[in-house]
Amino acid sequence: MRAAAESLYARADWPWTQVRPHRISHGWDPEKGFLPWDWGGFNESMIVPILALGSPSQPADRRGLRGVGARLHLGDLRGPGARRLPPLFGHQYSQVWLDLRGVRDSLMRRGTSTGSRTRGARRSRSATTPIHNPAGFRGYGAGCGD
Repeated sequence: MRAAAESLYARADWPWTQVRPHRISHGWDPEKGFLPWDWGGFNESMIVPILALGSPSQPADRRGLRGVGARLHLGDLRGPGARRLPPLFGHQYSQVWLDLRGVRDSLMRRGTSTGSRTRGARRSRSATTPIHNPAGFRGYGAGCGD
């Protein structure tokens, strides 16, 4: 399994996927060309530019990924340390595979990191969403998510 994954990763042509500035295309269709969507920003796709830059054979152009977070909406999401990204999936998915504790970027406030923002988003979500229960889910209330 490891050999197959490493072989597939080594064959990815990351520069070819950089058809728009600061992004990596979601994909390519042989009949329509590149898809109109791109990976980028502080969301579940954070792992994509990391894989692209770390490629052992065809890494993405580092200059082409500068400002990958430039379109982020900064601010708090009902609490300190969270970026405006409502679903926790967006915060947590890449961190299943990557240890981002202590990782900082140019958009971070002093004393914060990607990991601390994810923890802040989780605390904010646990403290507010179940209590407000905007979708009216049965059994979803105070203490849910603790």
